[in-house]
Amino acid sequence: QPFSYQEAIHIIIEEFKTTPEKLFKFFEKKPVAAASLAQVHQARLKNGTEVAVKIQRPNIKTIIEQDIHILFSLGHLAERFIPELRPYQPLRVIKEFADWTLRELDFKVEGNNAERFRFAFKDSPHINIPPIYWDLTTPRILAMDFIHGVKADNVAGIRRLDSDPKQLALNGVGAVFQQFLIDGFFHADPHPGNFFAMKGNRLCLHDFGMVGYLTAKQRQELVSCF
Repeated sequence: QPFSYQEAIHIIIEEFKTTPEKLFKFFEKKPVAAASLAQVHQARLKNGTEVAVKIQRPNIKTIIEQDIHILFSLGHLAERFIPELRPYQPLRVIKEFADWTLRELDFKVEGNNAERFRFAFKDSPHINIPPIYWDLTTPRILAMDFIHGVKADNVAGIRRLDSDPKQLALNGVGAVFQQFLIDGFFHADPHPGNFFAMKGNRLCLHDFGMVGYLTAKQRQELVSCF
């Protein structure tokens, strides 16, 4: 569920020491999307540019740290008392989950990941990565271009954009191959909410809090599979 506009304002004031009215020409009170870690508000910069402002949920870091502590306690008990689980190394799984989730809570890390993807696809006519506005970005707030589109699984919406679902899918596969086989740097949270279909069979990638890396040797092994 979305959190309140008052809480969003409070976080903006904490991060920037000023109000949304002084930062933006317009700031929509109602969020356009809400997820587990943050919600997104539509806004306009003083120069009229339309932006998406991602604001972290209040106290989410404390809640997640408590959850991780509980998970580690359960993991220890599982490995101690259920020998059948030991080959699956539950504590290692929990540690990886904890590392990535805590990293996702720093939106500056996500911003840097987005910039890296933007550079990787700068020459692609099929993939769009929104630019980051660093003067409006902190560990708890992330500002980027607002993109108009539909979720990648909304076939009817894709057709209304005069885009071809099959060609859009092929363009997406091409982007995946580039990430895994060429760049060695990939989007690690690929659900439809993070992939927007746009006009002209273009895909827009969002939410770069979770990414993955492949060494040259790993990429070579993947290529050999093909």
